[in-house]
Amino acid sequence: MSRPTTQIEVPYPLEVLRKHRTNLSQKKFAEALGLTTRTYERWVAGGSAPRLTPDQIVTISKICKVSYGDFIRVLVGELDVEELP
Repeated sequence: MSRPTTQIEVPYPLEVLRKHRTNLSQKKFAEALGLTTRTYERWVAGGSAPRLTPDQIVTISKICKVSYGDFIRVLVGELDVEELP
């Protein structure tokens, strides 16, 4: 069964999450999400944000060892990365 193809725009806090919760470089993190390094670099620099699929959100949650709920709370600014369990 395939997952829906709905996408969401992801704000800058994902980069903070990557730095605090993984040892991955931007390149390796982008590769794990199926993004090009250039796309990820532009996004971090304040360019256009990538639109992440549900599969990518699942991957991020696993890589960063964070629940889906906490991941979304970080993205929308309800929770700081430093507050994660």
